Amino acid sequence: MQRYDIAILGNDPAARLFVDQARSRYERVFWSEDGLGETPDQIGNHFHLLDEQTVAIEQAQAVHRIRADVLVLAPGVSPHRPLWMPRHPRMRFAIEQKNVPASIRRVAVVGCGQTGRALVPQFPDFVEQVVWLDARRLTDAEKHVLHQVAVGSEIHDRTSVIAAEVSDENVTLLLEDTRAVSADMVFVCCGTRGATASLGLERAGLRADDAGKLWCNEDLQTWTSGIYALGGVIGYPCESLSAEEQVSRILRSLAEQFETLALAN
Repeated sequence: MQRYDIAILGNDPAARLFVDQARSRYERVFWSEDGLGETPDQIGNHFHLLDEQTVAIEQAQAVHRIRADVLVLAPGVSPHRPLWMPRHPRMRFAIEQKNVPASIRRVAVVGCGQTGRALVPQFPDFVEQVVWLDARRLTDAEKHVLHQVAVGSEIHDRTSVIAAEVSDENVTLLLEDTRAVSADMVFVCCGTRGATASLGLERAGLRADDAGKLWCNEDLQTWTSGIYALGGVIGYPCESLSAEEQVSRILRSLAEQFETLALAN
């Protein structure tokens, strides 16, 4: 069984930044995206935890075990699909804004947070109206921004979408307050879920929250000593940290941890 100082598990965008800096400080660093070096096809390796230090890596139709003093979990996230969201080409997530058909004139965006607002510059010029929907009560300042970022903006806040009726021509969203909103296409921006369901967290004494994310302390260490979270999988209370700050906090904690181990030996 191969042993490492640190094993980074997953392909979250923050992982590459962490890997580069970790390898400049430590000799034995494993990243699941690099694989074990036994086959040329190393991308997309699957992994799951066997305990707080042991990981099973599936590669080249075989399962290999590795051990690491520290595990950094960075499996990334996927868009959260509300129960009311049907699978249809007219219903999309924020990451699916490309190749909007030229027939689309009126778009609805469910979720007025940063991800939703970031869609607007990416809409083609033929999109004439944007309907904003959010369960929160938006402030006057937020509404002003939404009106500015898109011509013909229409805002519905303090109400949730409870159902969607999709036809070949359009989508009708039924709202909690009994109103109905129609659009040619709907983009759903209702947050993300951590990709933790298949990691075997319970074998390492961990449990994800309802959004599939891991609660951490200020150093981004999870409830299990020696296991850290990185990227979108970080849950309360540190989920708003930038990637650079995440990497800095983990490396600072690791420096203290490895220094303590060296003194003990």
